[in-house]
Parts: sequence; C-alpha cells; structure tokens
Amino acid sequence: MEWQIESHTRADIYVWSGINFSGERRMASVHPAGGRQGSSLKDFAFRSIAITGPIGTTIVLCTSVLDIGWESRPWRALRVMKGVGYRTKDGKPAVRIPDLDWYDDANAHRTDPDFQQSFPQVADPEGASGWTFGRTGSMSLNDNIKQVRVFRLRD
Repeated sequence: MEWQIESHTRADIYVWSGINFSGERRMASVHPAGGRQGSSLKDFAFRSIAITGPIGTTIVLCTSVLDIGWESRPWRALRVMKGVGYRTKDGKPAVRIPDLDWYDDANAHRTDPDFQQSFPQVADPEGASGWTFGRTGSMSLNDNIKQVRVFRLRD
C-alpha cells in the first residue's frame, strides 16, 4: 500500500475486509506532524471504510500506485463535510462507505442492493464537490486499493 500524505493533515481511517463493515477491521491514524500509526494496510484487501477528521479532510482510494496518472484508473474519494455523515461517540465528524463500489448515504450502516447506484463521476478530486465521488472502470474498487492519498481542503 502506497501512501501520499499532505503535511499538517489529521485523519483516522477504519477499513473492513467485508462489505457492511463486516470481517476483519484495521485502523490507521495519520498525524499532522507526519507519519502513520496503527494497523498495516499493506496487502489488506478491504471493502468498507469509515474516516474521521477535521472538516475538509479528504481520503482518495486509488487502484493505481502511480504518482502521476492515477486518475485514469478507478478511484474513489471520501470527504468530511459539515452537516454530512455522523459524529463518533467522542464527537468527531465522520463519513463511511459500506461498499466501495456503490453509493450510499454518508452515515449508512449497510448498503442496499435494491437501490444500488454509482457514486458521482469526476475527473479530478481537487475540484470536485460533495462528500464522495470518483471514477469507475472495468476494475472493482473492492479488494483492489493500492494507494491512499490524504489531504485537506482549507477555506
């Protein structure tokens, strides 16, 4: 697993090996001073994710390890936004995705197979709006995440 972390960024990332937050769970913390702590996500195939962090925190899950051109392969972004998602027990804003391949509400506990739809498609995460967006392709996102990009949009 490759990591691209913007400096002065804080986030907690929770991933599960199954959809609907089932199976093995791992957690990684990104610290503003730099570095990560927690479980290794290397070679961990995951299908569900939840993130916490300050408003504007954005996590992009990529199926490519490239520094340049990764946007041409399937990817998906999550963004912590005011009034979207839920609050953790300790009051941190958070969003979650029960199945990486499908769109559900930012606070959904389970994906609904009867109402599955694709998440909004964009070319570039920097200029996108909304709490989740990305690019689909012939490859599933589930079990295929090779790079995690972490940054924060600031006003």
